Amino acid sequence: MLTAWDKSGDRQVVLPDFEERGDDAWVREHTRQGQIVCPTCQQALWLHAGTLRTWHFAHRSLSDCPHGRVSEGILSGRRLLYLFFQSRIAGGKLRGEVKLEPPVKGLPDDLQVDLLVKREGKPPVSVLLLESSLKPHTRSWLPFELEKRGFVFRPVFLATRLKKPEDVEDEFLLDTAQRAFQIATAYDEAWRGYACGQGTLHFIDGQTERWTTLRGLQFVHSPQVYRAGKVLSSAMASLLWSETHTDWVHEGEAEKLKQLHEQRREQQRREQQRREQHRREEQRRERELEKARRRQETLPPPPPKTTPIRHQGLGSADLQVSPTKLAVPMDSQSGVEALPKRTPPPPPPEPAPEPEEPWLREGLLCIGCGQRTTNWQNAQPGAGKCICKDCFAIGVRLK
Repeated sequence: MLTAWDKSGDRQVVLPDFEERGDDAWVREHTRQGQIVCPTCQQALWLHAGTLRTWHFAHRSLSDCPHGRVSEGILSGRRLLYLFFQSRIAGGKLRGEVKLEPPVKGLPDDLQVDLLVKREGKPPVSVLLLESSLKPHTRSWLPFELEKRGFVFRPVFLATRLKKPEDVEDEFLLDTAQRAFQIATAYDEAWRGYACGQGTLHFIDGQTERWTTLRGLQFVHSPQVYRAGKVLSSAMASLLWSETHTDWVHEGEAEKLKQLHEQRREQQRREQQRREQHRREEQRRERELEKARRRQETLPPPPPKTTPIRHQGLGSADLQVSPTKLAVPMDSQSGVEALPKRTPPPPPPEPAPEPEEPWLREGLLCIGCGQRTTNWQNAQPGAGKCICKDCFAIGVRLK
């Protein structure tokens, strides 16, 4: 535990504050007198303030207190996150207060919110450090329960939970909790470049004081192989916080996202110009067609044309007649027009339908969005892959 209760002063004791000031004499004395107790079970505590492990309080005897057994990785992670937010508040970059190990009613005994950042005019951020997987019910219930209480849920995993296959730089093996708690952020798309597989995971290493982030996670192979669009690692001293996106940010990520937005605005501007030019061209064509119709209406009608025909009863004499009234051979006995009877030719047989290829009927797999579709822009049927028109429009190409 990093926090305790002072019975003599009726106040909370936050151990990292005393550690940063180098003032442990007061805490040691009050702990020795039994004035420092656990806020949950009210049991007296001991102070462990050595040089190898994180300063923390420990119960004097083993008990059933849910906060009596906390690993060194969780304690060091809590301390680093607390100091991270406190430094930003002290520097005026964040307005609010940080609650370390806050009591949150309704959570299971084996689950605790490690940090609560209360911000002015914005929902508080609940930070949960995870060093092991969770039960299926807890995984599905926890985010909705915290959001129902008005908290922004931000999970952070210990660096010991970061697993990856051998000889693969950007692929990772995610456990059930990591797969369930991926947080979609704007920075995923900044590194991925297109909206295929959005998800961010954060990992903290209390021993080396480093922060690792996986951006743009995309599912690769069932059940747990994922590929990261970008792997970022920074020292806690250089880590940043984005109030706009409520997320931890590494140096250069904000500039990368700004550049992406500028590129999109430029693409939208060019598309708008192209549409406006097309509209003006259509209007110009309509005006030219209207002028041509008006000129045609003012012209006099053309004279009727005559067609030379050969009459059967006049030998080889050619007659010039109007096309509206042609000379027709007459029957000599009945006086009725004797037109030759013609039998229309039979219609040509319909061609047999060509066999449809399976990939035309079932579609191909888009390498951009991972969806099977027949609405592609480019395709390689032999390889069974394609690029759909939506992914092609945002820059995805076949290699």
